[in-house]
Amino acid sequence: MKSWILHVLLFFLWQHTHAQVSGKLFTTTGQPVPFANVLLLKAMDTSIVKTTLSDENGGYLLSGIGQGTYILRLAGMGYESWESPVFELTTGHLQKVFEPVVLPAIARQLGAVTVQAVKPLYEQQTAGIVVNVENSLLTKGSSVLALLERSPGVTIDYRNNGIALNGKSGVAVMVNGKLLRLPSDQVVNLLTGMSGNDVGKIELLTTPGAKYDAEGSAGIINIVLKKNRQPGMNGSLSVTGGYGKGEKGMGSIRLARNSGNTNLSGSYTFSHNRTYSDMYIDSDQDMPVFGGQMNVLGWDTGRVVQNSHDVSLGFDKNITPKVLIGGSVSYNSSSTSSTTVNRAIYHVPQDSVLQYAGAVRGMNQWKNGVAAIYLEKEIGEGEKINVDVDYLFFRNNNPSTVQSIFMDKAGAAAGNNDPLFFTTAKRFC
Repeated sequence: MKSWILHVLLFFLWQHTHAQVSGKLFTTTGQPVPFANVLLLKAMDTSIVKTTLSDENGGYLLSGIGQGTYILRLAGMGYESWESPVFELTTGHLQKVFEPVVLPAIARQLGAVTVQAVKPLYEQQTAGIVVNVENSLLTKGSSVLALLERSPGVTIDYRNNGIALNGKSGVAVMVNGKLLRLPSDQVVNLLTGMSGNDVGKIELLTTPGAKYDAEGSAGIINIVLKKNRQPGMNGSLSVTGGYGKGEKGMGSIRLARNSGNTNLSGSYTFSHNRTYSDMYIDSDQDMPVFGGQMNVLGWDTGRVVQNSHDVSLGFDKNITPKVLIGGSVSYNSSSTSSTTVNRAIYHVPQDSVLQYAGAVRGMNQWKNGVAAIYLEKEIGEGEKINVDVDYLFFRNNNPSTVQSIFMDKAGAAAGNNDPLFFTTAKRFC
C-alpha cells in the first residue's frame, strides 16, 4: 500500500516539475509536414535541450522539460526554417502549445530543369529512413553537412562538433558504406568541405542490418555518392554563388567514362564561405572576486573565412559477370581563418569600472585522404562476399593566439597585460 501511494506521489510530483511543448506543422497548401526536425534550445546560449520529429500528421510533442526560458526551432528538408520568440516554462505554466506553423517551401530559380525519373524524397524502410536528395534542388550549392542538418532526426551540435540521430549521440557516419574512423570534430569538418552536389542519397539507419559493422550506439548515417552509369564520356559542371554577411561560392566538375565492363569517374569541388557574427550581452552577475553583484556589458564580433578543395577518383571493372573489382581515392583540403574580438565593461561595486578587450585569432588547416580497393563476388541469389582494404590519412594543424587586456576607469592598463597564451595543436594519422 505504501509503495502504491509513493508511486502516485512521484507521478504528481513529476507532473508539477516537468513541462511539455507541442504543436503542428503545415505547408502553405495546408498539408502536414512529416519528419521535420523539432529542436528545443536554451534561450541563453541556444544549446540543444531536446529534439524530436514531427509525425505523419505534422504534430510534435516534447515532454519531460525542466523550467526555464527556451527557443523552438523547426526545420524540414525542402522547407524554410522557423524559430519561435523566447518563451518561459514556469511552475504555473508547464504547457506551451504553439499555434500551427506554416513552413514555406524553399524556392530556388534555375535556368533549366530536366527530370529523368521521379523518386519520393523520403522512403521508409525496415532499417530506417532513406532521403533521396539526388534530384533535389537542396543539393545545389550546399555542403553535405547542410544536407544532414535538414534530414529527419539529424541534429548537428556545432558547439561540441557532434552529430546525433533521433536525439542520441554516438552515431556512426559512413560514406558509401565505409566508416569514417575520425574524431567527431574532424567528421564535421570533413562533411563541411564536401559538396552536396555529389550526394545521391542519405540513409538514416536506426536499426542497421547485418551487412553493416557493429558501430555506433545511436545508429548509422550512410552518405551514398552519385554513380554515373551513362555510356560513353559524359560530365557536368556546376557553379553557385551568393552573398549573406559575406561572399559565398561553390564550383564543381564531374566526369565519367563508362565502356563495357569498365567504369571510370572523377570530380573536383572548390567552395568558399565568408561569414560574420555579432553578439551583444547585458547581464547581472555575482562575482565575489570583484566584490559581489555587478553589471556586465559585452560585445562579441567574429569573422570566419573558409576555403576547401575536394577531389575524388574511382573505378570498377567486372572481371566476370559475378566478380567485380574496384577502388577509389578521395582527398580533401580545407583552411579556415577566424578572428573574434571581445569587448566588455564591468561595473564593479563602489562605482568602479573595469574594461576588458580580447582577441582570438586562429587558423585551422585540415587535410584528409582515403584510398580503398575492394573485391565483390556473387555466390548466389542475394548473396555476396566482399573484401575491402582501406587506408586513411589525415592531418589537422590548428594554431590559435589569444590576447587579453584589462583597463581601469581611466583607460590605464591593469596588471601585466601580456598575451594570455599561445597554443599550437597538431594531429597526425
